[in-house]
Amino acid sequence: MATDAFLIESGVTPHAAVMAPGREIAAWLLARVADGHEAVVSVEVDASWCRLRRAHGSMASMLEARVSGAMGAGDLAAAIVRWAHGAGLSGRASVHEGLVTVTLARLAD
Repeated sequence: MATDAFLIESGVTPHAAVMAPGREIAAWLLARVADGHEAVVSVEVDASWCRLRRAHGSMASMLEARVSGAMGAGDLAAAIVRWAHGAGLSGRASVHEGLVTVTLARLAD
């Protein structure tokens, strides 16, 4: 399990905080797209824990980590998408029937 899943760099007010995935989450997400396929990851948050899940064919993977601060699944998904663009990945978040997902893929060279 990860601790400090998100690093928070505080500005003057809490609204100015910038969130980015911690190293353990970032490494897990990068490994999910290492196979060259698009990775669809479901995002769940309850209390101070997040769960990221990816199912691909007959294989599934999950990461459970603590999150710092009050955030919902949509906040976490938005932070992952922002991180993905800086990490050389394409990313988009979506909600379907209440399930928040993030789709990640490597950018074409």
